[in-house]
Amino acid sequence: MKKNGAMENNFNIIKLITAIAVLFAHCDPILYGRNNQIDWLSRVSGDVGYVAVDIFFCISGYLVTKSIILRDSLSHYIFSRLLRIYPALIVMLVIVVFLMGPIVSSLPIDAYLTNTMTYNYFLKCIFIIKGMAYELPGVFSENPLHAVNGSLWSIHKEVVFYIILGCLWISWRLFIRKVGVDFGQVILVMMVLTAALLASTGIEPAWWAGSAHLMFIFLEGSALYLVFHQDRKLVFIMACLLSFILIGYFLSIDFAAYNLFLPLIVLSLAYWRPKFFSRISPKGDYSYGFYIYAFPVQQMVVLYFPEINYAEFFGASLCITMSLAFFSWHMVEKKFSNMKNNLLWKHGN
Repeated sequence: MKKNGAMENNFNIIKLITAIAVLFAHCDPILYGRNNQIDWLSRVSGDVGYVAVDIFFCISGYLVTKSIILRDSLSHYIFSRLLRIYPALIVMLVIVVFLMGPIVSSLPIDAYLTNTMTYNYFLKCIFIIKGMAYELPGVFSENPLHAVNGSLWSIHKEVVFYIILGCLWISWRLFIRKVGVDFGQVILVMMVLTAALLASTGIEPAWWAGSAHLMFIFLEGSALYLVFHQDRKLVFIMACLLSFILIGYFLSIDFAAYNLFLPLIVLSLAYWRPKFFSRISPKGDYSYGFYIYAFPVQQMVVLYFPEINYAEFFGASLCITMSLAFFSWHMVEKKFSNMKNNLLWKHGN
């Protein structure tokens, strides 16, 4: 155990393994294209990818709720979220758009740099609340997939969920708590409502079904933090049962069980401390840097080595992305994290 309890949980190693799982899930479509996949491998990697993204959202709901509750300040919450998401994202975008892009684009450098699509991509990926852009002019145009960074869609959804959680918290702080309702109860009600929304997609499929699923996972992670810090276990069990009935009846029992038990399993593992986990847990949080660099790295590998086999592709992508994640954490994310902690500590004192 490290000083100040910094290593009392396994979140860093779980998130890193999950980010590697996303890289694995992207190997098949990036290497072979969506219409030329290895059937069994496509199915396995696809399932692994879906579970990995769900784990990210579950952990995110838990940790950001912990942040807003412990700080008890909306300004601190917003400041913390901005410094967690944007510094590494902006550095990655500068590298990808203005260093990698001109080198690999099929267009001449001047045509690439004067193309409005280049700057539209950069700005849309920064202002991710409005949606994402996926292609740069002439970049990866010969690859099976043309997207520059297909992973960023989840960052967009995560930011939306941050905003929803912040709105719920400030509404509770200003109005709802005056009638004797605690924040944990607010989150549990939202969790059940989201389960009802998700269940309704079984009646009439909708484009927002995936968002409702991720929101439910995010809110369950949030609820798990609040339940065990506000002693609302009975209410939590009732909310879970109601959610299980809604999702199970209108969709499937298997899917309902998956939605309810995945966050419980993940967060149980996060606080399970065998010696093995203590030995392999990284000292830094490399998962975010790994996640945002993995897709463009994989595209670059395919571009320069189009005949590479699956195992070599996975190994090469893993090594290069891990190096960039190390750079991102130590040169960007850690510095802003320390700055954030110092500023919040001074403000709190």
